[in-house]
Parts: sequence; structure tokens; C-alpha cells
Amino acid sequence: MTTTTETKGQKETSLFVRFGDWLSNASMDRSGLTEVTIRLMREDCHLATRVSEIRNSESDPLTPEEVETLMGEKHLNYIADQTGQSLEAIENALTGVLPMLANLLRVDPERLFQYQCKI
Repeated sequence: MTTTTETKGQKETSLFVRFGDWLSNASMDRSGLTEVTIRLMREDCHLATRVSEIRNSESDPLTPEEVETLMGEKHLNYIADQTGQSLEAIENALTGVLPMLANLLRVDPERLFQYQCKI
């Protein structure tokens, strides 16, 4: 009998899958993390400004500690409550998601926030 053990990355929904859902206009982000993060940025212009200042690329993601500092405990707890994910999983996922959202905020903020209107 073969037992398959999932890696940490397999247990967490891939950030690329979540972002791909968004880019392809899939009806729902699998974890809800991207949707909740965009909603937070839309409601909190200070958070959106901090995110837009991220200059990291996909090849140089943020660290979980940087995510924690950038997002703050209040926002991370809100995302955890809304998505049902652990704080650790959220911080790990946001290390790559936030730089992608930052790029979109700088390049095409209307498209980023339009996503919220389609839901």
C-alpha cells in the first residue's frame, strides 16, 4: 500500500493557481485569498499605497516577515477569518501574490479593482 504525503506547498493552494483564476476571470478564487486582499486594498487606501510600493519580482518574492510587517496583524487576521486559512499559510501565499498585485496596481488599477465588481 502506497501512502502519499502532501508537501506544504501542495496543502496550500498554489498562489499561481489563485492568480491564474483571477487573470482568466474564473468565477471564484479557490481560496478566496486574492479576492479578500483586493477588497482590503480597495477599502484601505493606505494599504493599497504600501502594496503599490512593493518592487519585488516573482523571482524575488517577499518573505513571510515582510508580508506580516506590510499587511499588519489586523489585515492578516481578517484574511484568515474570511478564507479559513492559517496565518502561516496566508503569509506564505502573500509572499508571491502581493508583488503581482503591486504590479497591477501600478500598471492597471482599474482592472484590478474591476475584478471586485464582477463577483
